[in-house]
Amino acid sequence: MKFHHSVYKTLLIALFAIFILSTTAVQVRLASAKSIETDTTSKFLLLSESINLVNINEFQEFILDGANIDALNRYGATALHMAAESGNKEVVSLLIDVKANVNKSTKAEQVTPLYIASQNGYGTIVKLLLDSGADTRLARRVDGLTPLWIASQEGHFDVVKHLLKAGADVSVTRNIDGADALYMAAQNGYPSVVKLLIDAGAETNRAVSTYGVTPLYIASQNGHVDSVGLLSKAGADANIVRSMDNVSPLWIASQEGHLDVVELLLSLKDGLKEERLAQKTEPKENDIAAKTAKNAQKAKNDSRTLIEDMKYDGPADALLLLLEGQQELEQRAVREKKRELEEVAVEVDA
Repeated sequence: MKFHHSVYKTLLIALFAIFILSTTAVQVRLASAKSIETDTTSKFLLLSESINLVNINEFQEFILDGANIDALNRYGATALHMAAESGNKEVVSLLIDVKANVNKSTKAEQVTPLYIASQNGYGTIVKLLLDSGADTRLARRVDGLTPLWIASQEGHFDVVKHLLKAGADVSVTRNIDGADALYMAAQNGYPSVVKLLIDAGAETNRAVSTYGVTPLYIASQNGHVDSVGLLSKAGADANIVRSMDNVSPLWIASQEGHLDVVELLLSLKDGLKEERLAQKTEPKENDIAAKTAKNAQKAKNDSRTLIEDMKYDGPADALLLLLEGQQELEQRAVREKKRELEEVAVEVDA
């Protein structure tokens, strides 16, 4: 049987039309599915923004319906970021179970869920994230802050402990001034955190680059006597002065009126008097003895200069305590603390 070429042409056109219609139908279905997925994700993200009000079953339904769990919301954060921010352990666990990216960063500050949970002191969530692969090295913010740094600043003991166990680096510093985690804990008076960081190898004499201030100095300035004691015991040098003006920890503690810190710093002397130090003339000890004697003399001179300044504008109690410390070095003690400040100053001048 023979077909005219026009019949072939008609068949080809019909087949092509069927193909086009089929392709269009598939595209429509895909577009519809994509639209549904986008809508589901949008609702999922909207729900995550009020995560503490979320019904966990409703939240789970969106996930099962295909919501993109790692999508960024209008704040540039994922649902896991939001859950970490709010401290919602149940939602965090759910998102981890469905393989949410625990190391994804926010759009603006580049922080991970681990950083956010650490900042807010959610130790249980921090441990969950660490156990699920959260990397302390990837959690550094654009300004250099790490989960350990921010947790130390806020005094979150359990968080710091978890992070150190996971290998967090104690030496990382803030970009702007070189302040590390130990400096921040010392500044804000968190002795338990100070001890954790010291035990983990934090450098006790590292100075902030901007002002040349050490952890011991800042703890002394702010009157955190327990932190001063821990730092001193760990080898912090009380003779390191602030680079911008050569002010010592003893000086600043006195100026701020922190009597307990002044007393502690004065008690750190090893008991060797200048004369005895000067007698150490063995060849191997010459340099050490000379340096120690110089430091002892410097401490005494600092005390005298401090007293001169404090006659006019320093706290009276701090001045009296300093006088005791100075005169103790000279085998004298001021016992008459009830005297007028001017009378005490006159006696010292004499």
